[in-house]
Amino acid sequence: MEINNRRELAKYFNSLGFKTGAEVGVEMGRYSKVLCEEIPGVKLYGIDCWLRNLDKNPTDYEVAQQRLKPYGCTLIKDYSVEASKQFENGTLDFVYIDANHFYDYVMQDLIAWRPKVRKGGIVAGHDYFVSKRPGSSLSVVQAVNDYTFFHGYKINVIPGVKDAPTFGEKHPNFWFEV
Repeated sequence: MEINNRRELAKYFNSLGFKTGAEVGVEMGRYSKVLCEEIPGVKLYGIDCWLRNLDKNPTDYEVAQQRLKPYGCTLIKDYSVEASKQFENGTLDFVYIDANHFYDYVMQDLIAWRPKVRKGGIVAGHDYFVSKRPGSSLSVVQAVNDYTFFHGYKINVIPGVKDAPTFGEKHPNFWFEV
């Protein structure tokens, strides 16, 4: 199946019968909402430390709460690796990673969250592209490539859409089956 954007990825999750997942790096909950819209009845956990933009009114956390309230998402305000300890291994159908983009943090997220996804589930994430900005998305590519190579997973890339109306759709995504 060809997947051309993040919404189609969510539809793919639904077609596979996925019902339990986590998004790591929720910010204002835009993609979490897409996941809930495209996977009716999904039990979605949104993990973010929500430390950015604390001076905004409303804060990103408050925006996410309101945006996701109709879907019954469970928001966990914590650092990614710490939050992963709340989940038993093999209990999630998918995890979508879009948190800190520095290499070490991406690698820690993959190491912490991959075991939480059951066999046949999917690990996916955002910003799989090379950027010239120091410490940015180049680290995502390097960490994902290193992790999947070492563990023998095949990376699938969802291209970004240059003229997309939303920022989140402009950048490529990755996913691999476990």
